[in-house]
Amino acid sequence: MINPKYDNLTEEDIRFFDQFGYSEVFENGVFTERLIDDFRWGNANYRLVITYIKVKGLNELIVSTLNSVFDKYKYFPNTAQVNLHSFFNENQEYKDKYIEICTEIGITPTDLLISD
Repeated sequence: MINPKYDNLTEEDIRFFDQFGYSEVFENGVFTERLIDDFRWGNANYRLVITYIKVKGLNELIVSTLNSVFDKYKYFPNTAQVNLHSFFNENQEYKDKYIEICTEIGITPTDLLISD
């Protein structure tokens, strides 16, 4: 889907590519088809995931997929998990939204992403 060597798309890039359906393809591949669950892809492309969340925000699909993928210790090496954890803990508004969506859909937020 994405060349791991070009994982530094900016928020502006995503807004531009949205004109051509980037967000739908990205969200479908990464969260619906669970490409993020492939630790090689996830660890190589965590910056894309974080930038996507910054631009598009969190929704039930993103939160439920991230929670499911990172609610276990099998994700090693854990580059994606560590960086998503840092992102949520450095950005309280996203952390709060993550917890809010988890509550709304009846799942327990994984400590691997949101613990202090």
